[in-house]
Amino acid sequence: MARKSPRCSDASCVRAAAMASKPLAAIPGEPVFPWKVVIGPYRFSVTWADETTMQSRRLLGEECPNQEVMRLSKKLSGVRLARYFLRSAIYLIQCTSGVNNRKVDEEQTTPLMATGLVALIVHNPEVWAWFNELVTRHLRLPRPNAGTFVAVPQSVRLGHSEYSIEGLSQALADRLCQWGDMDLKSRTVRLSEELRGTHLSVIFWHELLHGIHKENGLSDIANKDTAYLNAQVEGIIGFIRHNPLAWRWFVNFTRNAAAAQDRVPANGRSVLRHAQSWAPNLRLVA
Repeated sequence: MARKSPRCSDASCVRAAAMASKPLAAIPGEPVFPWKVVIGPYRFSVTWADETTMQSRRLLGEECPNQEVMRLSKKLSGVRLARYFLRSAIYLIQCTSGVNNRKVDEEQTTPLMATGLVALIVHNPEVWAWFNELVTRHLRLPRPNAGTFVAVPQSVRLGHSEYSIEGLSQALADRLCQWGDMDLKSRTVRLSEELRGTHLSVIFWHELLHGIHKENGLSDIANKDTAYLNAQVEGIIGFIRHNPLAWRWFVNFTRNAAAAQDRVPANGRSVLRHAQSWAPNLRLVA
C-alpha cells in the first residue's frame, strides 16, 4: 500500500514559518498611559488613535490581539474614555475565553466575566487607579477618615433597583451545593459565609451580574455576546457611580486577598493563607 503524503508539505511549513517571522508594521499611536494591561496571556499597550488610522471611522475603540494593542480615539475623555477602555477590555476577556460573535447563555458569561474582572483588578492596579479616577472624578464621594473601615455592602443599587445582600449559612450552602445565589424576583443576593479571598470577589460579582443583566433587559436564555458586552459595560460604570463605597470595598478586598495569597512568611516557605471573610463582623481598611 502506498504511503500517504503528509497533510502539510515541507514547502507549506516553510511558507508558514516565513509568514510567522515576517516583521509586522507597527501600529501608530501615543500611549494613553505607561502601563501594560494584562488580560490572560496577553500584555496590551493602550494607545491613542485618530479616525484616519482606525479600521472603521464609526468606532471609537479597537483591539489587535496579534500585536497586543488597544486603541482609543483621541475624541474620548472622562467617563466616555473609561467606558470605551472597559468595552475593549471586556471584549478581549470574551475573546481570550473563546466567546466571539455568537450566542452565549447566562451561566456561561457570568462566571467568565466575573473571573475576568477580578483578574483585571488583581493584575493591573495602576490601570484601575486611572480608570477609577476617570469614572468618579466629578462625583461627590464620601471619603472615610484615616483609620475608619469600609464594610461589606448590605445592599447595592443596580440600574433603578435596590438589591439586598445576605449571608448563606454553611449548612444551607452545603445542602444547595452552591457558593451563592440571586433571587431576581425579591432582588436578593445570598453569599456563603464560608467564602474567602478572591473566590469571594468572583462569586460576589458573578451574582451581581445576574442583576445587571436583568436590569438591562436581557433574558435568562442565550443572548448575543454583544448584548452581554453592552450590558456589562453600562452595568459596571453605573455600579461604580451609584455604589462608590461598595465598589471601594470590592476593589480593596480583592487586592488585599490577592496580596495575602502571595505573602511569604519569614522562614521563606510559601504558605496558602485564607484571606478575610466577608462576614459582616469582619471589615477591611478602606
